[in-house]
Amino acid sequence: RGDLQTASAQWLRDIRWQLFGCFQFPSARIRYETAHSKFHSMLNTIAHNLQTRVGAVYAMERRSKSGATVLPHFHAALTALKPLEPKLVASMWVNGLGRRDTEDSDLAVVELYDPNQAGVEYICKQIADNDCEPGLRDIDFFSPSMPKPHMGARAARRWQEQLTQAHRS
Repeated sequence: RGDLQTASAQWLRDIRWQLFGCFQFPSARIRYETAHSKFHSMLNTIAHNLQTRVGAVYAMERRSKSGATVLPHFHAALTALKPLEPKLVASMWVNGLGRRDTEDSDLAVVELYDPNQAGVEYICKQIADNDCEPGLRDIDFFSPSMPKPHMGARAARRWQEQLTQAHRS
C-alpha cells in the first residue's frame, strides 16, 4: 500500500500543479455516480471557460484515515496552460452544487499548489483502500515524461497553438 502511494506520487511529481483543493458535498445522501458527475462537470466548466485542457489528479474519499465514514469528498490537484484562480474554481464547485453563496461556503477549499506541502502525496494517501476512488484527467498533456496522447490533426494544432502561447507568456 505504501509503495503504491509513493510510486504514484513520484510519477505525478513532475507536473506543474497550480491548485490543490478539497471539494465537499453538503449531504451524505449523494450517489457516488452523481458525485463523480459533479466533479467532472466542474472540470469541464473550467476547461470550457478557459478554452484549454485542465489536468487533474483526484481521489474521492468516503472514510477518514481512522476508518470512520465521512461525507464523500474529493481531494484534487489541478493544472492548465492558463492560470487557474482558486476563488473561481471554488465558486464553480459551489455553483455546480446549486448553492448561491460562493463567498462564504466551506464546500470548497482551494489554494495555490505548494510542492513543499506534498499535495499529490496527500491525494494518493488512501489510493489502495476500497473506500477511495482515484482518478486522472489529461495529465499526459502536462507531464514531460509521459508519452503524448494521439490526437486528430485539428486537436493537435489547437494544443500546439496553446503551448506556444503559454511559453510566450
